[in-house]
Amino acid sequence: MEKTSFLTVTLGKVSQEIDSVITTLEANRCEEHFLAIWTQITKSCTKNHILLDISMNGSKRKRTQPNKLSNYTTEVNTGENEEHSSNDIMTCYRVKYFIILDTVIKNLNMRFSKESMKLANSVDDFLMLDYSKNLTLTNHYKNL
Repeated sequence: MEKTSFLTVTLGKVSQEIDSVITTLEANRCEEHFLAIWTQITKSCTKNHILLDISMNGSKRKRTQPNKLSNYTTEVNTGENEEHSSNDIMTCYRVKYFIILDTVIKNLNMRFSKESMKLANSVDDFLMLDYSKNLTLTNHYKNL
């Protein structure tokens, strides 16, 4: 009979992975990393005869915020006012690179708050019967 291996995933491990992703994205939010990616992109495009170009003609229609977002406060561009004044293609992509990274990092930090990450780690400690480390979980639910 064949042995089946099971992948053990816990909230604590997931919490560590999420923290690792956020840390990596924050570390990659620098000019050096963008330039490394840009160099790879331009080499690949040259090798494959792909033209990197941004049409500066403008859109035929005026871009506005989507109606379903009208009741919300948006913190990033939603299509409205997304024009770039630079004719330099690398500058346009640099701006987009940092906007995307900032948006992803901010949303990950909002979705996975420090408090919820501590609770996830505390649940792991509770399941491992390590009562000294699961005080976050105990204190969180003490008054219920």
